Amino acid sequence: MLSIGLHLACGDKTTRTLFPLVFLSGFAGLVYEVVWAEALALHFGNTAAAHAVVLGAFLGGMALGYGVIGAWSDRVENPLRFYGRLEIGIGLCGVIAPRIFAGTPGWASVLFLLIPTALMGGTLPPLVRAAAARGAATGEGIASLYSLNSAGAALGVLFAGFWAIPVLGIDLSGTAAATINILVGVAAFGFSGRGGTVVEAVPSAIKLSQARRLSLLGAVFISGFAALCYEIGWIRLLGLSLGASTYTFTVMLASFVAGVSIGGAVIRWAISRIKDPLKWFGALQLTIGLAVLASMPLYEHLPFIFHVLGARIPRTPGWYLAYEGAKFLFCFIVMLIPASLLGAALPVAADAESRSRSRLKFGAAIGTVFGLNTIGNVLGAGLAGLVLMPALGLRGLFCAAAMLNLIAGASVLLSRFAISCVLLGGAFAVFGGPWEMRGLVMGGYLYRPGTAASTAKEFRDFIRDNVEMLYYRDGANATVAVTRMSNITQLRINGKVDATDGSDMTTQALLSHIPLFLRPDAKDVLIVGLGSGVSVGAALVHPVRSVTVSEISPEVIEASNYFEE
Repeated sequence: MLSIGLHLACGDKTTRTLFPLVFLSGFAGLVYEVVWAEALALHFGNTAAAHAVVLGAFLGGMALGYGVIGAWSDRVENPLRFYGRLEIGIGLCGVIAPRIFAGTPGWASVLFLLIPTALMGGTLPPLVRAAAARGAATGEGIASLYSLNSAGAALGVLFAGFWAIPVLGIDLSGTAAATINILVGVAAFGFSGRGGTVVEAVPSAIKLSQARRLSLLGAVFISGFAALCYEIGWIRLLGLSLGASTYTFTVMLASFVAGVSIGGAVIRWAISRIKDPLKWFGALQLTIGLAVLASMPLYEHLPFIFHVLGARIPRTPGWYLAYEGAKFLFCFIVMLIPASLLGAALPVAADAESRSRSRLKFGAAIGTVFGLNTIGNVLGAGLAGLVLMPALGLRGLFCAAAMLNLIAGASVLLSRFAISCVLLGGAFAVFGGPWEMRGLVMGGYLYRPGTAASTAKEFRDFIRDNVEMLYYRDGANATVAVTRMSNITQLRINGKVDATDGSDMTTQALLSHIPLFLRPDAKDVLIVGLGSGVSVGAALVHPVRSVTVSEISPEVIEASNYFEE
């Protein structure tokens, strides 16, 4: 997801030819991420832990590539040809990936992922060197390649989620991405002989003490951790507002990456004029944290807003793309400012590190910054969903991530203003008050036109006056709640009612009765999903020897206590 971009001298047609290569490389990279996650779900399932393993392997491989291949790229004479070899290697891995996934155990497939993803991470340093060899300023080269590649990535997410996988299937979608990589690699070979001798533009040097450099690298790591906390928090929050479907996840991921792309595009206009990029990076970190904290009071109202907006679009096949487009725009607006600031911050940090080093270690400098940030992504992806969200809740996760950005900014700036921002953010996180969770779990996205409230206030008031919250928990796999409305107790998972003690009691009981009437000699019963526990109780009425329940969410087990009667 984290990628690079290019800005160059206006008259350099040779460098401009890199534009489509960088864009298409980002496009293919996110197609792989979506496709390979779907393929490996067959091995690991669709649990939060499984997603963390796959995402961790993907990002971990990229971090490895940034660090190892980045330093290696400093020693190559023709960086564009080296980049072409990496792209062809990615494409060849994409061709054989379906066979690897189908014929090896899950852990072996995850290890295989490290190879193509390391090659993906290794493409950044040689690309920036290729741009610098043709006259592009270092900072502008990093920022613009970052933006352009992210724009391709955003389009790749939409392509994979909405068209490629449904039409081509998982294997052919991966093959299409592999074909793009190979063509990009061949094109890079073709362009590598143009542009004259490789003599890289030397950036204006800055001096960083060891302490300041360590503070920069530590803040880069923390920023990467916080970024994935935000992403996972937004996925859950917007899933509660829009529905936790595959298409909702697709538009959320595309919106996030699009915001990163915009941030890289904006910062490239200023980065060459920044005399102290370290201070800019610190200021951007403070701004990210404050922007998230400032927007958090809006988050609890998102379901009401989308309930009203979405209800005005007909739920018919002809309006399907318009409805998904409205979801994309909704997600994009929610994430725009923080995601753009994240997209602006990393190129500034890479520019600071590269300008503080010898030009002979240019690739290593970029690889170090992007590698540390991606290692932070890996840890954030695992801990945010599996540990922090269950422990702190959804609001607590956002507050913790925002505090990390504030602390990262303060550690770099070491000013009274920065420390004041940390204290102010901490006070808001502690004393800002809890969210009104009833609106978040009511599944307003399920309402159809004609039954929807006409205004967000009307919907909010209806919930306040008619819904009682009995239980609420943000778990690793889902947000689980028990509400009581019109004397009916409802079990809600990610906003959707999955069980009640009302009219669907018959359904819950018959889920066990019908198969056991058809197989009266059955002695051992397996029930997948506990729900309210009514199906389990119905099974125990029969003369069976054992009933085993497989439930993915501990929170559902706790919530089932409200249905004991």
